[in-house]
Amino acid sequence: MKGIALERRLVSLINKRNILFLLLSIVAGGMVYTPLRDLLANPVRSEYYSHILLIPLVSGFFLYMGRKGIFSNLKYSYSTGIPLLIIGVLFYVL
Repeated sequence: MKGIALERRLVSLINKRNILFLLLSIVAGGMVYTPLRDLLANPVRSEYYSHILLIPLVSGFFLYMGRKGIFSNLKYSYSTGIPLLIIGVLFYVL
């Protein structure tokens, strides 16, 4: 009985939305790899950039604290997402 429940849970985790998110996250990571590597290569280069490493931690904290409100009403929004994706890719290319 536990094996069937575990299998169903794994199948629900591996759905199209999660696979798409993983692929787009890998693409985004590839896009920012070089600038991030350059930034982290010499952290004492300038005192203006010393706080940049805190941004993901603070963002993660706020995301964790507001997770109930943020994730309470999830839905697909192609009409918003596709134009934002196109604009982001255009900015990256330019």
